[in-house]
Amino acid sequence: MYRIWPVHRNYAWGSDSRLQSLFRLTDDGPLAELWFSGHPQSPSLLDVDGDEIDLATAIKRAPAFMAGQSVIDRWGATLPFLFKIICADRPLSLQVHPRADKASKGFAEEEARRIDIHDPVRSFKDPVAKHEMVVALEPFSASVGFLPIRRQIEALQYIDHPLADSMVTILSQATGPAAAFDKTGREGAIFQAFSRAVTSETDGGEVTALAAACQRAAKADGCPSQIALALNHARIAAEAFPSDPSIFCIAMMNPVELDQGESVFIPAGTVHTYLKGTGAEIMTNSDNVLRAGMTIKHRDIPHLLENLSCSPAPPIDPSSGLLKLVFQADVVTYKPPLEEFMLAYGHVDPKSGATKGWWTVSDRLRRTQAKFSQAVGPQHMLASRPGPRIIVCLDGVIRCRSNSQIMDLSSGQAAYIPASEPSVSVSGAIEEPGSYILASTAL
Repeated sequence: MYRIWPVHRNYAWGSDSRLQSLFRLTDDGPLAELWFSGHPQSPSLLDVDGDEIDLATAIKRAPAFMAGQSVIDRWGATLPFLFKIICADRPLSLQVHPRADKASKGFAEEEARRIDIHDPVRSFKDPVAKHEMVVALEPFSASVGFLPIRRQIEALQYIDHPLADSMVTILSQATGPAAAFDKTGREGAIFQAFSRAVTSETDGGEVTALAAACQRAAKADGCPSQIALALNHARIAAEAFPSDPSIFCIAMMNPVELDQGESVFIPAGTVHTYLKGTGAEIMTNSDNVLRAGMTIKHRDIPHLLENLSCSPAPPIDPSSGLLKLVFQADVVTYKPPLEEFMLAYGHVDPKSGATKGWWTVSDRLRRTQAKFSQAVGPQHMLASRPGPRIIVCLDGVIRCRSNSQIMDLSSGQAAYIPASEPSVSVSGAIEEPGSYILASTAL
């Protein structure tokens, strides 16, 4: 096992204190993300026998030892996931991540045009499709994917604004008996309404009124709870970006509110934004982001629209059947429908000993989501994994024990566990409880 240090990302939407407090950092200004990364553009540093070496280089020098043969056979000598701890104090950009064919094509085109990889206008940093999952470490708000088309119309009708009216007109053309089985027509209408918003030029005074309009609409008598929440998310976006017409799109999207330990999976092509909260985020090893609005960064609306999935669908959480949960008394494991990554969120409490009951997070989730999940008995040994893992201590002190090593991690510290150490147990190192998050492949 090797100590690993995250790469700091200081973005405007981050918090001035949350990650600094959790990881005992001294960053001034908003700190948004901490990357535990083998990505070639931003690899984390490892402590290897007293020397610092970046993770991408370490894996290339000893791929079988560091990543494992199964990873090499599937993805080459690389870490197939990118793991982050993130904190949003204000909304992120309205964004989409590219699908596999579009990522490969876009990367090749920008390479051919000799756009520097660090150029702010560069959209494709790598040729990899980007799927991601977030597990909330505290209450977490997001908007993900599209509501059913009638719900979109209902939400937009509460907003007294010409742009919202035009979006309703577009969407209404895809409703009614004749459109019931016309999936192409529904998706086309959503595409047109979304495009209308993100390509509009609306003056600041008009858009500023959206916040008040959404606030009034969300409190209106008889407003369904899902619509009220979608409008409240639009209000939050409007307050952060009062002159940006893309905020109208938030009223078209599924509002997501996660409690601690709850999760959502976001496939490539799914429009989304995170509004507020702290979470563990894991994704395929890609830094590709296509933005349509709510940002001071480069907007690539043509490529975003080219990758946008316009099929209305609920967010992919455990109730979807696609995001699997496995429960142990002290660990919840989150397994999305792909092989590149999974997460485990765990707890240790030395005082409770062998007779301990269920951790509150694990217990709450298994009770509320039992029919979507698999519960197993208490177990202190993390499941053997054939590939690389990264473990981060979130609070307290944890003890990681492999066949050859013991390493204690306190709050904010992290370790890289190579494939050569397939079995690792986690326990308490002091007489106080602690918690951790573990990232791994799902092979």
